Amino acid sequence: MMRNVVQIGLHTSWELAYLSKENWLDTYPPNVEWAEVPEWVRKDPSPFNYYGVDCVPESIVFCAKSIRNASYNNPRIRFLCVGVSDCQYSTIDCGVDKWAHASWSSLSIANNTIYHFISIPQLFQILNLDSVDILALDIDGYEHIAFREIQNWSILPSLILMEIHHKIPSSEKHRSEYKESRKLLKPKFISHLKSAGYKLIYDKGDKIKFEL
Repeated sequence: MMRNVVQIGLHTSWELAYLSKENWLDTYPPNVEWAEVPEWVRKDPSPFNYYGVDCVPESIVFCAKSIRNASYNNPRIRFLCVGVSDCQYSTIDCGVDKWAHASWSSLSIANNTIYHFISIPQLFQILNLDSVDILALDIDGYEHIAFREIQNWSILPSLILMEIHHKIPSSEKHRSEYKESRKLLKPKFISHLKSAGYKLIYDKGDKIKFEL
């Protein structure tokens, strides 16, 4: 069974796409320390399905072109244009209206619908995933919100790589539970994932990793 890695929040980064290569273990480790995976992942050299997710179409195009220029684009790499929150509240426009680029049809898109904001479990459902081996996120403060209901997820990623932000998005600051000091957000978030059964295995600045 193919393993799956989902990277949410691409911007100019597609570090985990290297896991889709047939010989990814031959070139390990990657150039970016954050993208390194634990030994138990490296015991299986088979490639992963890679799903790149971003709410900005231009970011997807940039990453898709970068991957092709790196000469390892393959059918295991797919993209989805969507923003991730907890689906309870969002007023942010994910850029649907400004998208009118001819390259859209030439990309390998997991689903040709542009969504606005959905939850992570809904994302897994759209991608038709039964399991997620690695979940990587850089979603500018929405991680505090997207993981609110992780105890109720039907699919729990085996490994979570994350850039954690100390600032809640302005559209979410009205929520009373996020009005506390920003200094408390990171330890509270770590405690939240630990309560869901995760173990913190990497903590360096704003980069953290958890394994189940």
